[in-house]
Amino acid sequence: MTRPDADLAAAAGEIAVVTRSGIVESRHLGHGALVDPDGVVVAAVGTPDTGVFPRSSLKPWQAASIRRAGATVRGAPLDGEVLAITSGSHDATERHVDLVRTMLASAHLGVGALECPSALPGSRAAMAAVLADGDDGHRVMHNCSGKHAGMLLACVANDWPTQGYTAADHPLQQRIRADIEAAMGAEVLATAVDGCGAPQHAVRLVDLARAAGRLARGDEHERAVFDAMRAHPWAVAGPGREDTLAMDNASDIVTKTGAEGVQMIANRDGWAVVVKVLDGAHRAAMTAALALFERSGIDVSAARDATREVVLGGGGPVGEVRPGNDLA
Repeated sequence: MTRPDADLAAAAGEIAVVTRSGIVESRHLGHGALVDPDGVVVAAVGTPDTGVFPRSSLKPWQAASIRRAGATVRGAPLDGEVLAITSGSHDATERHVDLVRTMLASAHLGVGALECPSALPGSRAAMAAVLADGDDGHRVMHNCSGKHAGMLLACVANDWPTQGYTAADHPLQQRIRADIEAAMGAEVLATAVDGCGAPQHAVRLVDLARAAGRLARGDEHERAVFDAMRAHPWAVAGPGREDTLAMDNASDIVTKTGAEGVQMIANRDGWAVVVKVLDGAHRAAMTAALALFERSGIDVSAARDATREVVLGGGGPVGEVRPGNDLA
């Protein structure tokens, strides 16, 4: 078992290559594991035992813990699009922002209660509109504001302090860590501060894959997360984003991207894959994950086509990001 700060390049596999005009221009190394419904590793690249920070790929389990802690909106447990955006990394379209505001308002909280950083929308159209208004972004526009709103709802439900809810020793974060360890079947390897300010826990890549395979078959809260992501892909990411495109084009799978080249894919029957691109390149993660997932025999070709990364030259396609030699 290795920490996420270990030098793992020597044990990594080639998971993706970038071609330009028929020539391989770049190569991406990484680690990945495909598990069957029994949690058995049936295909792998690199070292599945490696420790990784899943980053936002960990959000489904954070969301399940938030729901398990009793978070509600208008008296009802988090569900549907509310639970999906709690599990997601949204683009801050008007629809996303309105949903987060609704969540906060249900607990009589304003956007100032959010402890994620201020940000501009990820959506180009939404960003252009904000900039045109002379604005420089808000916390509610941060891609993690849905998760943070969910955390605040859990605090309100338990009479926990809403101020300082992102501190690692806050009761909510202690509960989330314990629930993550229960889902992974192992203690976390390390804890750091995520980009949004909340704690981020390192786990073994293979444990994350096994937990993903159990997501749709876990307790009521994990099943609710799977169903919410599956039913509302727009809330998990946004128009044109890979997670939304993949879920819109493949039946019964959920996907969740994490920063620094992490990708999780799981289906309702319990097949799951997680990959980590060593250089953190987002462009290689979905391509590699789908290629490894296809070794299950499940057809995800429509998702692969919808998320295909094209290399441009002179404004037109001249190449692509495709699976590397260790996945081809």
